[in-house]
Amino acid sequence: MPISSRALVSGGTGFIGRNLVARLVEAGFDVTCVLRHSSVVPKFPAAAARAIKSARLIRVANISELTASSLGRFDFVFHLAAAGIAPSERDPGLLESVNVEGPRQMASLADAVGARLILAGSSAEYADPVDDERLSETAPLQKERLYGRTKVEGTQSALKLAATRDVPAVCCRLFNIFGPGEAAHRLFPSAVRAFSKGTRLPLSTGTQIRDFLSVSDACSAMLELAKWLSRQTDGSENSAVNICTGEGRSVLAFAMSICNVMDGDEQLLGIGDLPLRADDVPILVGDPNLLAMRTGWRASPHQIALAAEIEAFRRGMG
Repeated sequence: MPISSRALVSGGTGFIGRNLVARLVEAGFDVTCVLRHSSVVPKFPAAAARAIKSARLIRVANISELTASSLGRFDFVFHLAAAGIAPSERDPGLLESVNVEGPRQMASLADAVGARLILAGSSAEYADPVDDERLSETAPLQKERLYGRTKVEGTQSALKLAATRDVPAVCCRLFNIFGPGEAAHRLFPSAVRAFSKGTRLPLSTGTQIRDFLSVSDACSAMLELAKWLSRQTDGSENSAVNICTGEGRSVLAFAMSICNVMDGDEQLLGIGDLPLRADDVPILVGDPNLLAMRTGWRASPHQIALAAEIEAFRRGMG
């Protein structure tokens, strides 16, 4: 990819979006962020605080307001905007509009501005696993749960539209991403704050198995897929690709890893303080082989990635 590549990013104020925008700017991209009128520009990672000022911000009420004539040409469109990530956000109309119509609109926009399309998908797009096998991209997809179902519909619709218009596109199915910028109630920020302050960390029994990946690695993987897309000339290879480690860890083991990296007190682990969520699946681990085959990318060793994200998070706390 040329150092002067132009990137249009939606959802750039979200957890993964703000980290991705910072990485794009640091890599020399000319970045334009699309924001809703109501969006508040968040604090970006400290390392990119100066560079991020070079990103252009466009505020719109709806993606449909964006046109090629007003935007100009782009090399890549990164679509990260989504609704329903928080379990409390379950308005069917909102999820249909944002998760189904949004990706399709961005696929059409990518065609109009001459760009390749990178969608942020989710492991929630997969149907609940019936065994402990790693989920490949050919695994059954979600048909019941509202968030997962709407994400599936949006992914399939956007990839199909892009293919019919010869727009190279990929959907990055992100598994359990952690790091700076994550919502405060989530496990990683809750644990780092608890062990920093010496306070109790309320947990469930922590038996759920998940595929934990650092946000730095997630952004690196997305950039590698962008490089792969730059070599594609049409939509014949358009598909979803898992962004994951392929390694399962229990929620409790993840919390204990944070504790150990921080030299915390394991007595602060409030095991069983919280009930298991009724809709929690026992295991959700991805198969990263397609990503490796297309890009050669592999996740960083868990302890190294975890230590780096903890350090970055604590710098932000200060």
